[in-house]
Amino acid sequence: NKKFCHLSFTTFYPVSLDSLRQILKTCAPKACDLDPVPTILLLKFIETLSPALMDVINSSLSSSIFRKLYKKCHS
Repeated sequence: NKKFCHLSFTTFYPVSLDSLRQILKTCAPKACDLDPVPTILLLKFIETLSPALMDVINSSLSSSIFRKLYKKCHS
């Protein structure tokens, strides 16, 4: 059963480096074969990787381009 979401978001705020790092630090150090970057590796190099990750997130928010995968509603 697919659930469709009819929510619309019209305003996004850029993520800050500090808030992104806070979020990443709450991630469990688990991984699966589908992860492009294992969490344990991301956490080990958080200071180096987080600026690039922040740029990708903020570019996606500002351009309104999101992968179809992320457009699903989760309940």
